[in-house]
Amino acid sequence: MIELLKSADDELIFGLAGMLVGVIAILGGFSVAITKVLSSNRRRMQLDEMDATLKMEMIERGMSADEISAVLKARSDSSQFVNLNFNGFKHSCKRRPGFAKHREPA
Repeated sequence: MIELLKSADDELIFGLAGMLVGVIAILGGFSVAITKVLSSNRRRMQLDEMDATLKMEMIERGMSADEISAVLKARSDSSQFVNLNFNGFKHSCKRRPGFAKHREPA
């Protein structure tokens, strides 16, 4: 293998190195995409499990359907706000779903 590389000219070596960099970049992109899909699905499963657990606990406590829906509505309304803390100053801003997709007119 070393003898083959010694006998090869610089253009061949640079070409092989370029192909290697390209293959590594493609594999890296695929691994990032797969990680993103798996982690978002796992997070969605965790949120669904937490929601189901909350509902089951409320049912076990004997809460009515109206009380459960009121709790879930209050929970979803409060999750739309993000609390930020900048150097001791609290700031609350509304979370906008699909921020990159929907822009508000200026």
